[in-house]
Amino acid sequence: GTIKEKKEYYEIIDEETKNTYFFDDNAFIFNGDTVSYVLLNSMKSKIVEVIKRNKTSIIGRISIKDKYNKKFDRKYKSIVFHSFDKYINRDLILKEDVLDGALNDDVVALEIEYNNEIREIKPVKVLKIISKIDDNYLDIYAKIYEYNFDIEFNNVDDDLKEIPDIVSEDEIKGRTDFRLKSVITIDNDDSKDFDDAVGLEKDGDNYILYVHIADVANYVKEGSNLDKEALRRGTSLYLADKVIPMLPFKLSNGICSLNPDVDRLTLSIIMNINKNGDVIKYEIVEGVIKSLHQMKYSEVNKIFSGNNQEIEKYKDVYQMLLDMKELSNILRKKREERGALDFEENEYYFVMNDGVPIDIIKHERGIAEKMIEDFMLIANETIAYNASIMGLPIVYRIHEEPDNDKIKDFINTINGMGYKIKKLRNGTHAKELQKVLNNLKDEANYDIISNMLLRSMMKAKYYEENSGHYGLQLKNYCHFTSPIRRYPDLMTHRVIKNLMIHPNNMAQDLKRYQSIIPDVAFKNSNSERRAVDLERKVDDILYAKYYESKLNKIFKGKISSITNFGFFVKLENGAEGLIAFRDINGFVEVNAEHTKAGFYNNVYTLGDVVDVMVIEVNKHEGLIKLEFA
Repeated sequence: GTIKEKKEYYEIIDEETKNTYFFDDNAFIFNGDTVSYVLLNSMKSKIVEVIKRNKTSIIGRISIKDKYNKKFDRKYKSIVFHSFDKYINRDLILKEDVLDGALNDDVVALEIEYNNEIREIKPVKVLKIISKIDDNYLDIYAKIYEYNFDIEFNNVDDDLKEIPDIVSEDEIKGRTDFRLKSVITIDNDDSKDFDDAVGLEKDGDNYILYVHIADVANYVKEGSNLDKEALRRGTSLYLADKVIPMLPFKLSNGICSLNPDVDRLTLSIIMNINKNGDVIKYEIVEGVIKSLHQMKYSEVNKIFSGNNQEIEKYKDVYQMLLDMKELSNILRKKREERGALDFEENEYYFVMNDGVPIDIIKHERGIAEKMIEDFMLIANETIAYNASIMGLPIVYRIHEEPDNDKIKDFINTINGMGYKIKKLRNGTHAKELQKVLNNLKDEANYDIISNMLLRSMMKAKYYEENSGHYGLQLKNYCHFTSPIRRYPDLMTHRVIKNLMIHPNNMAQDLKRYQSIIPDVAFKNSNSERRAVDLERKVDDILYAKYYESKLNKIFKGKISSITNFGFFVKLENGAEGLIAFRDINGFVEVNAEHTKAGFYNNVYTLGDVVDVMVIEVNKHEGLIKLEFA
């Protein structure tokens, strides 16, 4: 089984049955360790042996001080490692030969061994110097290491030397030339890499949508060190004001970025779409573009709201943008009619000053953001459909049906909040779940309800077989539109180029891709989960740092979750803190649905707006401790 921390205690999760058991918490084990055990009764167990340790290295600060021993009348160096790890939160005495160049106040990753007999952790050597203790990015760097990502690229210099800075005429030969077409990029205001561009023409009642994607596969050769490094990373990371790209900046911000007024190579899909939103014809080609404008979402949203200054600035593409908006509405309506889920989650952005969060801003998705999302979705769907009917082995993006019991728990919970929602049958269609969301859209607790349903869903993943996407209600779906920042997209490009556009060694390439796609899908599902977890953890750290200067101040929040150990309260800027039951003076009783909890004459319900005070933060772990004001 695997050891799991449950806030107030530890438990064992059996790896086969998934049953959980208490155990003697004096055992020398830590969160995530794999152990063998015997059952003492139906609930309690005893650990027999530690099979595998979860942590083989820990992060902390080196403290080196000169000291004097009166007894032996001599000076000596005291070298102490102060662990940041909440599970192994103990100081370790180090010898000088362990340091490997680390100095006083360096934050390092320290390799450790465990002595089970005397219950001792032994330091082995410093594996990596992460930063100085006074670096404001320290906690982010530490988490990057902890989640097994790298900032620096390994062994890619020789490959980068072979990559040009500009597109040559030889590279353009044989490609479809889109340079005289109206092509634009539309991205976030702070985007640095641009891997998708769009264009649109009207053909009577039909629309011709051009989606141009950076031809990364032209530069990242299969099996090269650059390719291996991209596969190992799997994805780009976006951590506050830090971007850790999947590909080096020479590619991600240079030759592969679809910057304006320069030639760029693309893999393009041209889709003829009728007034009902159906793709009636499509073509996939290697192309070359020269983007007219590098537009921002904020600018396009202003154009759609009638801002004359922005309309005049982009008058050459104004009519095209209006046609794009028209097509976007058609595609979105079609998606809603087939029952695709749309959670409309709030997003928050940190305003940073040299690694310190100074403000937190809520971001509203506008028409422009939704429009580009619509175009990328239809491109991904069409590419997956093409692969499916041609039998091309690609990495599909699948989303399985939710577990029936979890959906029942979701319905019971929102009914426990006072809403009257009828029970849903087994194998619920996504359209019925979307109907529940739509019916509660104007409720004050819609954000909580939407988040609960999202947590009830299965996680989307990459897979070698096409089993459809439940959330989008699509039979065919893959990732094609972001090869700069996602490895599965790059693999999709390679398969299309080698098996469809340039089928030189069809049988050999087909066999090769069939053999490697399962491994790519598995690795990228894992790297995606790690990246999502890391980005959330970094957000938690930044929230904790933001509230570090606001201790004992009162804020409004909403009870977002009631557990067996406390209330989670979401503050108005998206931060979430815990009011632990153990800090409440009195017995707390929680109802079966976890929608109400009471102590003395106070009863709190999920969704209640409350005044809370920040009493403690742990910025290394991103924890905020609250109490009722």
